[in-house]
Formats: sequence, C-alpha cells, structure tokens
Amino acid sequence: MVAPRTRDAGLAAVLAIAFATWLGAPLAIIASLICILVTLLLMPLFRAYAMARPNARSSHDTPVPQGGGVAVVVATLCAVLIDGFIGVPGSGSPLPVLAFAVILIGGIGALDDIRDLPALPRLLGQFVAVGLVVWAGLDAAQLFRLPFALEWVLLVVAGVWFVNLTNFMDGIDGITLAGFLPLAGATVVLGDMAYLSREGNLLAVFYLGALAGFVFFNFPKAQLFLGDVGSLAIGLIGGALLLDLAQHGAMAAAIILPLYHFTDATLTLLRRILRREKVWEAHKEHAYQNAVRSGWSHGKVSGIVLGLNIGLAVLAVQSVGRSPVVQTGLVLLSLACVMAVILVFRRRKPA
Repeated sequence: MVAPRTRDAGLAAVLAIAFATWLGAPLAIIASLICILVTLLLMPLFRAYAMARPNARSSHDTPVPQGGGVAVVVATLCAVLIDGFIGVPGSGSPLPVLAFAVILIGGIGALDDIRDLPALPRLLGQFVAVGLVVWAGLDAAQLFRLPFALEWVLLVVAGVWFVNLTNFMDGIDGITLAGFLPLAGATVVLGDMAYLSREGNLLAVFYLGALAGFVFFNFPKAQLFLGDVGSLAIGLIGGALLLDLAQHGAMAAAIILPLYHFTDATLTLLRRILRREKVWEAHKEHAYQNAVRSGWSHGKVSGIVLGLNIGLAVLAVQSVGRSPVVQTGLVLLSLACVMAVILVFRRRKPA
C-alpha cells in the first residue's frame, strides 16, 4: 500500500508537472524529469552530509536532508545548453553569465548548508552574483531613466535583498514552491505574449519545469529541503526574470508576482529592526511562521500562499498592456490581498 504522504506528494507533483507541461511543453517536462533524476541520484549524499537538524528556530521536528536545490539549479541551467544550440551566433546571450552567477551563489549556499559561513563572505558573494546578473541582463536606462551607474547600484541592492528574502522565507514545507511556481508560470505566459526576451522565455520554461519536478520531494510534507543552495539560486533566477519583464513593458507584473514574499519578509525585517534585534540571525517570526506556530499545518499555510500567488499571477498577466491607472489599481488590489493574508496569519495566537 502506498503511504498517504507519498501518495499526496505524488499527486501534487503530477499536478505541478502537468501544469508546467501545459504552459511550456515539451521543454518544461524535460526540466521536471532532469530535476527528479538528479534529486534521486544525489539523495544519498544529502542524507550523509547535509542533514538539517531541528533547533529552536526550526519549523520542523525531525532531521530532514537539505540541498535539493542543486537539482532545481541543474535542471534550470539546461536552458543555457539549449540556448547554445538555438541561439543566434554573436547575439551576446546573457544566459552564460547568469549560469556562472547562479553557480556562484548556489556554491555559497551549499557551503553554508554544510557548515555555517560568516555573514560577510556570504553577503559579498551575493553582491558579486547579483551584480553580474544585472550587468549582463540590464539596459538600465530602459527602467527609471537614471544614470546607468546609479541605476545599476540600486538594482543590485534590490536584487541582493530579493535573493535574501527568498532564503528567509524558505522556512516551511513547500512555501518557496508555493511562491515561485505561480511566478514561473506567469513569466512563461508573459514570455509567450512577448513581454520577455527570447533568452528569458527559454529560461522561464526550464525554471517552471524544474520547480514542478521538485514538488514531489517538498510538498505537502518535505522529504528534502531546498537548502540555501536552492533558495538563493531560485531567488536569483526569479529576480533575473522579473528584471527581464520590467524591461519589456511589464513593470506592474514584475511588482505583483513576488508581492507576498516581498511584503512578509520586508515587514518582518522592519519589525525586527524596530525591536533592535540582530536582523542577520535566524528566526521564525514571519507571518506564515506565526500561523504554523499557532497550530496550522505546513501544508495548509503553504496551500493558502499558493492560492494567493495563483491569484497574483492572474492579476499580473491581466496588468500588461493596460493603462497606467488600471495597472496601478491592479498593483494596489494585489497588495490588499497580500495584506489580508498576512493579517490572518498574524492574528493567529501561537500555541
């Protein structure tokens, strides 16, 4: 007899891969299968060298292997190989630079998964990786019309925060997938509508497929965590796609898609700053973690976040090609929905 947890994970994975295939077939299903295969091959190593053991700041109560984000990264970066075959010679594709940056930031995360790295080297490596992505993929004058150097600095700082908030928000089973699967799906749709570069569209399809493939191992009950190697790299790739959207006329969509993760992480950071806490230390004070501490299961909380993000993805797609007034209204509506969910999570009394 199939165990209920395995059955539920299998059903979730089938639905996720079917969704990815519907949007991005056949390349998305190739990425899903690569992610699953690489995960299965590396699982003994994760169990031997990268166990996440419960502590006072954990949301799990049994040891769980981590580092599964390696498989997501490998599957996503297959887009670089495909781009090499179908790309236009001399076109200056940004994907090789992105691949190097993802490997760099993923390597930093992997080292941190195995042994805790000091904050300064981690942060410096993140700035280098994000700086490379912005340099390779940005015509800065196309966004805010600021001097290139100033805009580059602002976007790098914003990118480092986005990478870190993705890592900070990866605190319960399935929540990163709940945030980034809808984001990836929306970018594929928007890419088909010509709101992404050719390279961005290809990357989005592999990103979607790779995330869908990892569902089996991480939702509704995690058998394997992404680890810092996964969450940092997923944040970097997601940020690169959002930057691509913004440059191709989908600024409102780029704001809407990550709005839950951005808002929960940023408000939590501000709360901790106001309380004069050490913001670089691990904690479990995000709104979604409060809901878990109140007694809600990981699956329920991540399911709510998934539903919210599917709604945000629909609003993001609806925002393109609209008047500035309509786009602003959709951003405000999205923020209102996000705040409603955060308030529900915050009002739960911890057990």
